[in-house]
Amino acid sequence: MAATYTVKQVADILGYSTNSIYTFLKEKRIKGIRVGTGRFRIPQTELNRLLLISKGQATNGKQTGNSVPMTGTLMAPDSGIITPHEGAPPFFLSIFGRAHLVSANIFDWFIGVGAIISGVALFLFNQTFDVLHIQSVMPMIQAIRILLVGGGIGILLTNFTHGAHKTWHGVFHGVLAVGFTALTIFLAMTRDIDAVGIYGTLTVVIALTIFVRLGRILPFVLYLTLLAAVAPIVAFAAPTDSHVAALVNALNVTPVVMAIGLSCLSFGFIILLWLGMYRNKVLFLVCSYAAAGVYFFLGYLFAQNQFWSCAFYFMIIALTCMYLPSWRDLSMSGNKKAHTLAIGMLGALTAVILIGIMVIYVCQLNVVAIVNREDAQKVDFARTAMETDIGSVKSTVTTASTNPTLIAAVSEKNMTSLTDLSRIIFDSSDSIRRIVFIDKNGTGIFMYPFGTFDQTDLSFRDYFIQSRDTGKLYVSDIFEALADKSHQKVVTISAPLLTADKQFSGVLAASLDLTAISARLQKIAAADRGEYVVVLDSHGKRIIHPTPSLIGTDTEPNDPALLGLQGKTGVAQGETYDGIYSMIAYTGIDSSLHWAIALKAPFNKIYALSNTANIIVAGFIIGCIVVSALIFQFNYVFKFKSDRGGGSP
Repeated sequence: MAATYTVKQVADILGYSTNSIYTFLKEKRIKGIRVGTGRFRIPQTELNRLLLISKGQATNGKQTGNSVPMTGTLMAPDSGIITPHEGAPPFFLSIFGRAHLVSANIFDWFIGVGAIISGVALFLFNQTFDVLHIQSVMPMIQAIRILLVGGGIGILLTNFTHGAHKTWHGVFHGVLAVGFTALTIFLAMTRDIDAVGIYGTLTVVIALTIFVRLGRILPFVLYLTLLAAVAPIVAFAAPTDSHVAALVNALNVTPVVMAIGLSCLSFGFIILLWLGMYRNKVLFLVCSYAAAGVYFFLGYLFAQNQFWSCAFYFMIIALTCMYLPSWRDLSMSGNKKAHTLAIGMLGALTAVILIGIMVIYVCQLNVVAIVNREDAQKVDFARTAMETDIGSVKSTVTTASTNPTLIAAVSEKNMTSLTDLSRIIFDSSDSIRRIVFIDKNGTGIFMYPFGTFDQTDLSFRDYFIQSRDTGKLYVSDIFEALADKSHQKVVTISAPLLTADKQFSGVLAASLDLTAISARLQKIAAADRGEYVVVLDSHGKRIIHPTPSLIGTDTEPNDPALLGLQGKTGVAQGETYDGIYSMIAYTGIDSSLHWAIALKAPFNKIYALSNTANIIVAGFIIGCIVVSALIFQFNYVFKFKSDRGGGSP
């Protein structure tokens, strides 16, 4: 009686999974003998036929003899003996003149290309960088780039030579697990919770494949399942996440309602996906294409908001989803043309995405260069405007301080004359906020517009001391005024009052109207770019800033604007008080003052200037992916699938 074999024995000999053998039996591509419910035995003659087919594929269809050895190994051209691994008959591709075993492993392709794209996209400006002090985490970002790009390339290369480099293949799986773990930690630091779920679940699946053989299709299906399961969890746990909040606002529902809706959709998708995988190919195709549509939409949405790494990664997920139904059959097929077309298209699409990243990178560089030149010109114009305002107040104070009537009124403390004269001085310049008169003993005797002194002894003020001791005009740094109990931050221009015989009789001090000056300076900045002007005194304290609470406070020690205090001019990259990564154009103000003025522009607003071009590039990439995937699908269904019988059981 001829020998018979169990499904597991045949699967081990041919290098298939038991599920694949049961599928072949169901489709009558393998002849078996039913010996019970769900149990089959495969005769020796049928196994011989299957081995002849596999051997024919490995040797380009040339049989070397009439007898076939009962073994699970296959002879590859010019490459010795190779043991087939699970999930597909071997397919050999000529690389640099040598035949290499190509694994139809869509998960390896996905994590390899996904890692490369995510790593390269980190060279672009991402909105994520605005949440952290970018310079402090730059070493971590550089390490993540190296791990992802290096690990991705390694996975793809060892996938082409899997039989010869199984150990290295596993090593690069470990490298990617570490790389995506680091990326997940980085995103957790930015409180990007949804991205943590996206990359965290991938890390789990990659780590699982290191220790458990899941085949070629199952890991990606498992990943889609985890993504669907994590979505409602993120909505429940992090309703304030920027992307969750944006979706809540777009749907005009509460976070709880959205989370419940996502839970129902996710549960339904998971059930249908797994039913389709094992029961119905059409259902599996519909689920895969539905998932692709969702991730294309998310990729486009993230591209609009400049979350580039996530945007391109979503495109890779969508691309893989579109290829998944055909790849499932392809992994059980030895059709060389189908393999070649699939690998060629996937390679071409990867190149298209990388070119798209390069185009966006060039657009970002061009925009930065343009804004760099514009802001350098704007800060120079702002410097001129500031010096003009200071100069006008200086001129007014100098002229008034030499008026004999004014000097006499101060000496005599004639309030009526001081009121009339103060009104004339005040109206002569729109950059003066208040005028103060101090007698020769340092006592404040009058102010205009009218108010009250918190204390009248002002002899300790530097503007009084410098004017009295030097006999010259003096411009103070910013300080807190002692009037009206307002704690107003002021800058004062003062001049000594000297009698005809050069006797010191007091000081005239005019404080700058910093609010009015700031309003004029902010008009120079482009509000739609988030630009604003900052002025620093000689000690690095803020004189002018659009945030009133920061007036009079010290600027950050690493603020490039501090270089303007040294009389330097330039444009640099740095962080503002709130940690936003910005372009900072700076220059000095009036060398005698040692002040600085700067124009600051957040990079997230600068890069938004090229958003139209960015969206066009993202849309073009998505279009290329969809068209190529459909071309492959139709070719596979109408051309390659009909020829499959000669290339597989």
